[in-house]
Order: sequence, then C-alpha cells, then structure tokens
Amino acid sequence: LSACSGCQHGLWNCSLEPCPVDGGLSTWGPWSPCSLSCGGLGLKTRNRACSHPAPAYGGRDCLGPRQESTYCQAMDCPVDGGWSRWSPWSRCDKRCGGGRSIRTRSCFSPPPKNGGRKCEGEKNQVKPCNTKPCEASCTWNIHTHTHRIECLSLMIKTRNRIPSIVIGCVSCQSLFFWLTVDGGWTPWSVWSDCPVTCGRGTQIRSRACINPPPRNNGTGCSGPERDAQGCHIPPCLGNTDYCRSITNPTLTLFFRPLM
Repeated sequence: LSACSGCQHGLWNCSLEPCPVDGGLSTWGPWSPCSLSCGGLGLKTRNRACSHPAPAYGGRDCLGPRQESTYCQAMDCPVDGGWSRWSPWSRCDKRCGGGRSIRTRSCFSPPPKNGGRKCEGEKNQVKPCNTKPCEASCTWNIHTHTHRIECLSLMIKTRNRIPSIVIGCVSCQSLFFWLTVDGGWTPWSVWSDCPVTCGRGTQIRSRACINPPPRNNGTGCSGPERDAQGCHIPPCLGNTDYCRSITNPTLTLFFRPLM
C-alpha cells in the first residue's frame, strides 16, 4: 500500500511500507546429552527457533513449543573392585624344618563390573612357620645290634641332633627317610548269592589290602583275600533231566518214571 501526500513539482510524495511477516519455526535441533552420565533415568532436550522466518513488520510470533524433553536411560556406573578381608592363616604344612602358612583374600567386596578397575595388590600372603629343625630319635638294641630311626613326617631332612652318648646310633644327617606303612585289610564284602537253586552250593566273599596299601617297604596283609562257605538250599527232587511234572491248581508233583 502507498500513502501519498502533497504534490510537489507535479509529483505525488508517496512512501511504501513493507508488509507484515509472520514468524516460522525452524526444524528441531539435535538432542542434548543425557543429564546423567550413568546410573539411572535422566533427561535430554532439543530446541527449535522462530527464525524460519523471524517475525517482522508487525507479523505474528511463532506458534508451538520451542523446546521438548524426553527421558534417557544412562548406562550403569562403573564399579571398582574391592578386596575382602584376609582369611585366617592356614595350618603350617610342615611340623618342623621350615614350613609355610598361607592366607588369601578375594576381589569380590565388591567385584569389579561395568568397566570398573580390578583390585590392586596381592591375592595371597605367605609366612614361614615351624622353622625349628626336625629331630630324629634313635634306639639301640644291644642283643640284636639293630637300630630304629623315627621321623616326624613322610620325608624329612634332619641335622646332627642325635645324642652323642648313644653308641652305635646311625646319624640322620643328609639322609632321607620314608615312613614305612604296613598294609591293612578292608572289611569283608557281603556274601555272594548262592549259585544253585537247589542242593548245596558255595558262597564267596572278598576283601582287599588297600586300607591302607603297603608303602615304602611295608609288609603286606596277612591272611586270605577270599573266603568261602557252603549254602544250603532245599534238596533237589530227583534229576530234572529225567523228571516230568503234573500240575493242578493246588498241587505240583515231581516223579521219576520206572526204569
């Protein structure tokens, strides 16, 4: 539209005014990062502007929301591992001569998860125990001139701890001695079933020399490994190869035909 006023020099003095421009919303921008980095539900937002086009010359402003939000699920937070308490010290693995005692702990208090750091430090600790040297005792039999050496574990190395006043006692220094283990029987098994259905049979039972088995030149078990006993079943009624039966609902008879 034009608004003209006055006429000068044969021309109208006119001014043109721009038309109003209504505002228009732009497209939505990208979503923002989740408000939580880990461990639960957060919020994220996105925006748009009244700039497509912007309102001008008295045009109307944009209609509609310029921001929207939605929930976002954040990943589980990393959990660093933590050590449990130390266990009690274990029993010494040797009675003498220097042994070891061990204690342990585990990385489960809490266990590492979701990319958390593992526990740092040692899982096991070892300390010496029973460091006193092992002793060997010797006895001497004057009549048979034999000696006996007793040691405290299956295999030990002893030092010069044998009394010098014991004449003829063998020195244990730098020698290894294994404990002798004699064999022992297991309990007898149950008797086997009688092998016959009539007449006289034989039942068997057995045992094994494994309770314990002999070791290190120990003596074997004495006595039999198998045992037998008779078993008595009602006597057979004739030779069944030459017998026939007559059966009725209440009675069964066996007999041998006349020869």
